[in-house]
Amino acid sequence: MKVFSLGTAGRASFDFTRLLAKYGIEVIFDLRRVPESRLEHFNRDRLAELCSAQDVSYIYIGNELGAPVGNDLRAWRESDGFTRWLGIIRSKVEKRVCCLLCAEHSPENCRRRVLAAELGRGGIEVVHLLDEGVFWTPPPPRPAPSRRPAQRPGSRPRRPHRR
Repeated sequence: MKVFSLGTAGRASFDFTRLLAKYGIEVIFDLRRVPESRLEHFNRDRLAELCSAQDVSYIYIGNELGAPVGNDLRAWRESDGFTRWLGIIRSKVEKRVCCLLCAEHSPENCRRRVLAAELGRGGIEVVHLLDEGVFWTPPPPRPAPSRRPAQRPGSRPRRPHRR
């Protein structure tokens, strides 16, 4: 199973529809809390029409899954809306080619990254599209910090004290 992730920032309507067709996207989940744009074709009603003309289902979920209030990601991930929509997205991905849509060009500093990580934990492959044939890959997770205190340069490792 696979889900795509795509940002609207600075994207012409032609480029957007070209990506939908190229990757066979059938369902758009619009995550934007405020589904408005300086680019008229990305305003909610116009975007729904644009998707419909491409036989793509448009589902606005930004009212429940949009930006976390106060950027509290933990509370957002634990919210009922997040859990509910995560389940709905998972069930759609099993049947159709879906795409998470937001305003940010790159998911690097976007909540799509958090949602993608949750979907990935459930075995769903997430492909972050930047452009045709151009993808963003999240960096590997940082290793957990060591619990052992740092040694001073030139000192010998400490041995456990024996009695």
